[in-house]
Amino acid sequence: MQIVYVNIPWILDEKEYNCSGRSSNEWRQRGTTRELLATFFLILGTSLAAAYVLSMMAMVRGKFMHIPCYRLMFFNGILDLIVLLCGSLIVAYLLFTGSVFCTDIVLNLVAGHMAWSFYMGSTFICIALGFNRCVEMIPSMERLQYLFKGKMVYMWMMLCVVIMLVRPFFCRPALYNSTAGTYLPIPIISDDLKWESSHYATWILTITNMSFMIMLVLPYVALCYYVFTLTSAARASIDKFQMVLLLQAILICSTNATAAIMYNVMKFAVLPNAVVIGSHIIWQISHGIHGVVFIIVNRSIRKHVKGFLGCKSKSHVTFISSFPSRSVMH
Repeated sequence: MQIVYVNIPWILDEKEYNCSGRSSNEWRQRGTTRELLATFFLILGTSLAAAYVLSMMAMVRGKFMHIPCYRLMFFNGILDLIVLLCGSLIVAYLLFTGSVFCTDIVLNLVAGHMAWSFYMGSTFICIALGFNRCVEMIPSMERLQYLFKGKMVYMWMMLCVVIMLVRPFFCRPALYNSTAGTYLPIPIISDDLKWESSHYATWILTITNMSFMIMLVLPYVALCYYVFTLTSAARASIDKFQMVLLLQAILICSTNATAAIMYNVMKFAVLPNAVVIGSHIIWQISHGIHGVVFIIVNRSIRKHVKGFLGCKSKSHVTFISSFPSRSVMH
């Protein structure tokens, strides 16, 4: 197993990914057409994307974009939408056609690289948002608030873009297989899957996944510890809405972490196909659920979304705080 796989992403190594061993018809026979699952992913991806787009439109209409945390969340929304495109909508097509790597080489390479890169970028922004909540809520970390002031917020976006651009040069592409039902680090071009798992596997993705998972969880663990160690009087001063946001953030964080764990396990163990497909669904939900949460939790966003849909809502005065943990949900 290699630590990294140095390559030029747009140039396929034909020795490593050789499809000449079988005819086109033989490759098609190695795929599995799954119309029901394809329909499910089409509906899932479209529904989550629609909710996300509506919530992002509400952010702009509600003039929330002057708040740094909202800028990060809007940027993260763009990344999540691309993950939904690659992981649900393109996957629906690949399932309808019973695709394997050698039947759709170019689409597999492009979608696979984009899916992994934008997944890593989105996870990085989630980590940045968790860190943002820590420096805003925990008094001992207030000195670090300058990292999210003014144009500094764009530094996090630039770091995210660098990570997404650099990743394909040091990782193998993730390739979708309709029989397996998910993106895999192996092309499944031989009959020796044990050899492929060893030969094509790289440690960099596993290390990155585990590191991101830890960094994703730690900020929320620190926040929970801080909240629950407060005195009763101090805890009572934290409004109910802020506590709901924190609990929702932990829930969303857990879906990302669960997906990362399951994909790491798949690199070292053979899991039932239902579990593999389930991990793919969890991965997609972990990116698409944010838009739904915005609409459910944030009253201002919900009001604007209702306006987009032509629904009347009772007029009320909404207070938008610049304090991210009180006014923002990711």
